[in-house]
Amino acid sequence: MARRMALGWWLPLVVGLAPLGAQTASPSQSGQQEEFPVGEVVERVVARSDPAQTYALYLPSDYRTDREWPVLYAMDPRGRALVPLQRVQAAAERYGYVVLSSYNTASDSAPGPNRFALEAMIGDTERRLSVDFRRLYLMGFSGTARASWSCAYQLVGHVAGVIGFGAGLPHAVFLDLHVAQQGTPFGFYGAVGTTDFNYDEVWRLDGRLDELGVPHRIEYFEGPHSWPPEETFQRALAWMELEGMRVGLRPTDPVLVDSLFASRMEGAETAESAGDPLGAFLNYEEATRLFTGLHDVTVAHDRAARLRRSRAVRNALSAHDRSVERHFEYLALLEEFVDDLRFQAEMPDPEESLDRLEIRELQKEAEKTDDRYRSLSARRRLENAYVKLSFYEPREYMRNEEPSKALALLELAEVIKPNRPFVCYSRALALAQLGRPVEAVEALQCAARAGQLGYGQLEGDPRLAPLLEHPAFRAFLDTLGGSE
Repeated sequence: MARRMALGWWLPLVVGLAPLGAQTASPSQSGQQEEFPVGEVVERVVARSDPAQTYALYLPSDYRTDREWPVLYAMDPRGRALVPLQRVQAAAERYGYVVLSSYNTASDSAPGPNRFALEAMIGDTERRLSVDFRRLYLMGFSGTARASWSCAYQLVGHVAGVIGFGAGLPHAVFLDLHVAQQGTPFGFYGAVGTTDFNYDEVWRLDGRLDELGVPHRIEYFEGPHSWPPEETFQRALAWMELEGMRVGLRPTDPVLVDSLFASRMEGAETAESAGDPLGAFLNYEEATRLFTGLHDVTVAHDRAARLRRSRAVRNALSAHDRSVERHFEYLALLEEFVDDLRFQAEMPDPEESLDRLEIRELQKEAEKTDDRYRSLSARRRLENAYVKLSFYEPREYMRNEEPSKALALLELAEVIKPNRPFVCYSRALALAQLGRPVEAVEALQCAARAGQLGYGQLEGDPRLAPLLEHPAFRAFLDTLGGSE
């Protein structure tokens, strides 16, 4: 029987239980079940409860209405529903998950959009599909990964797992508070790129989850701040299947357990033979933790213990710890810099700012090839500086009608990553507001080289209104097809 959920959304950090209401007939039993194609992506479904809410849907090929299925809700931080859905599709097919992915979720904004989107998807799941409401899974990236934690704790009793990529918790005290009050009612699978500006935060979270005894697995892939590669989604749902067996949410499948254990051991052995003792150690340790009670883990346990004692692993862990400390020290320096700027009438000399932010030094360090951990750490600190200087701070200054400060920070970001279309366009907006039309058009030309600007976009952007009558801007529009 499907169980109807009473969603009660609460303020962040307040534990709001979503109690089950009375049992009701499942959609398939009450004749409400809709016919959706199986084994293929339905690109757009309009939510019944709110026509403004839309999502993409995937039903596995063997989906049928006489049984209940686990369901995964995907939340992209820019509402690009098909991006996570297409990457998780193969895993959902393999392990039998229904997937709904919203077009309305957002990061760097108030929590409302994600709550409304999730509420609409859950409501549709109740009315239109046959799912197991003990096995809801929330998945997000960056800001929506953080939102997944908050939502999961407000749906205790229903959410069996959270999958979060590229970010940690929504608040520093969030985890301790909820574990103290509710224990660890769901498992967590995370992943983060080695040059992701949130890498060090996630590495620290990994250790904290160990200390609190929260069931989890975090993997580290080569890459920047982004959704991970498709194979990570395969491992994430496999981990959730094993965790489901461990806690009794699904029957134990010995064949699947054997296959997944062999795959994890193969990954560890490959890392060890490739000269990556830390990667091997983490895999053996994870195999021991995850498969205890499901499989004989003696070999994995012994190999993890051997590697933990090795100089190579001890040195690698120490190097990681040092890089994490340097990272958080740099975040404090960066925050101090932007705080000071808020109370200054004018921006300091650019070279002075670059020195204070250690930009040149970090760029040199990032190029070093003799110390991989140090190089990656420098690249992540540069990424943090770039995101702060190119997006968060300029956005606030433009909202507060302080384009000169926005421009000064954007020019620092330009030193870190030259000629990026987003920064060029943002510079153009600031220059337009400052009454510097020729320079604004030069910045727009920089943005246009990526082929991402159109005539309608520019003429319709009110922030460029000061340029509308300037000959250089009109000539630039003509190059984009404005004279046609």
